[in-house]
Amino acid sequence: MGTIARRHYRIALTGRSARRLSEPPFLIRHPRSDDRDRLAELMLDSYIGTIDYEGEGIDEAEAEIDDYLAGSPMLGCSWVAEDAELLLAAVLVSQWDERPLFGYVMTRAAAKGHGVAATLVEKSIDSLRAEGWETVDAFITSGNTPSERLFARAGARLVD
Repeated sequence: MGTIARRHYRIALTGRSARRLSEPPFLIRHPRSDDRDRLAELMLDSYIGTIDYEGEGIDEAEAEIDDYLAGSPMLGCSWVAEDAELLLAAVLVSQWDERPLFGYVMTRAAAKGHGVAATLVEKSIDSLRAEGWETVDAFITSGNTPSERLFARAGARLVD
């Protein structure tokens, strides 16, 4: 497998007011450890056919979610969107280098382009700000235009 080039972005949280979000037509809640299998399935569905997909299967997705849950997950600042027991999207935040990091932003293929991920990113930003964090980082694969646009709208600036 080749090496994927990722760019480092940062969002400043201080001096930022909470954005008023309209009530979405789906349930928004914090992820739980018992979401593991559904998060792995969502990850696979969300990445297939994108620049970040390198032929992984469900076993690799499960291992990624296991690593996230065993690491330093910030579940209180992470969010999932759910509709009739189906996860539509997830934003998983973890602690990295003593600051928060958007580790995963996943949107089911059928839900892309409907603002679901944007809603969850804003919820995470609001949660992080409420906890007193000043910044949050993200690493985005170069050429992942949807993610670059999503994070630009959220106020992300290139770090390096």
